[in-house]
Amino acid sequence: MGWKKVNNQGEDSEHGFIKWTEVGQSLEGSWNGTSEGKFGDLGDINGTRFPMHTVLERAFEEIAEGTMVKVIY
Repeated sequence: MGWKKVNNQGEDSEHGFIKWTEVGQSLEGSWNGTSEGKFGDLGDINGTRFPMHTVLERAFEEIAEGTMVKVIY
């Protein structure tokens, strides 16, 4: 089964948090859901957290935790 394209965004960080800043950044792994952050919800893929912009929130609405995902900015 191939990847299902749902959005653009991401790239790994040593500190467990990334900002989407450069086109082509990517993050893939197991979707761990969202948590509340200081400035809004944060998504979590393999322990790396990232801002859940509105477009990402919509894309992940129907993705079950534990599903393998890939996000490309």
